[in-house]
Amino acid sequence: MKNKSIVEKDVGRFIPLLLDLKGNTLRLGSFDLPGGEVALKKGDEFRITTNKKIKGNENIVSCDCSDLGKLVKIGDKLLVDYGRNVLIVKK
Repeated sequence: MKNKSIVEKDVGRFIPLLLDLKGNTLRLGSFDLPGGEVALKKGDEFRITTNKKIKGNENIVSCDCSDLGKLVKIGDKLLVDYGRNVLIVKK
């Protein structure tokens, strides 16, 4: 398999590439708190559950991905709010 720069030289033109780097997306449920959000500090423990009946608070929130436990492993990073916050999977 040739790399892009070799093929560009072979055909005599620039070849643009388009990549999708977004990855999986999951939606968090609502929070049963004033303002509807929670502020986490570095080191706080926070649970994400697939039980959609759970209303979020300072410790837990539900998500729409029933396979979440199969998709993540200990040490994985979950980017929240478009990467503004990073959660690390502990268990």
